[in-house]
Amino acid sequence: MLSYRSLYAAGAGLLAGACLTRIFQLAKHRTTVAGRDTGLVDSDERVIIVVEFRVCDSGQFLAAIRPLCAASVVEFGCIRYELMQNIESCVEGRKISIDGVRYTLIEEWSTREAVARHEQSPHYRQWAPLVNASAEVVLHKLRVVPSAPAGGFH
Repeated sequence: MLSYRSLYAAGAGLLAGACLTRIFQLAKHRTTVAGRDTGLVDSDERVIIVVEFRVCDSGQFLAAIRPLCAASVVEFGCIRYELMQNIESCVEGRKISIDGVRYTLIEEWSTREAVARHEQSPHYRQWAPLVNASAEVVLHKLRVVPSAPAGGFH
């Protein structure tokens, strides 16, 4: 006859196994975006790049950046590569005027190595100079800060 403790231990083991299975499913889901492998292994390794563009001629800029975006988004290690047009900017809660047209490119990469490979790719080396020539560019490379421990950061 099974004791209450053995049943409880068995139930806890099944629950833990189910939780781990779900975690692995979520991790596997996170490593594929639109059916392609992003190479994401550890979320602390991710690199986020935010590129801001101030553009005088949108046609010239878009003609240069669209091929770069199309080729970059399918690279191994690319999680996100998305161009957006700014519609409003604020500083300390106050709207500021936007002179010229502004775009923001959000890139998310699985690792620094993926970013380095991207920056050496033929399409990047071909299109990045054309993009940079058609806009004022501000680039921010960011790393993900791990979540705060229970006691907070010291």
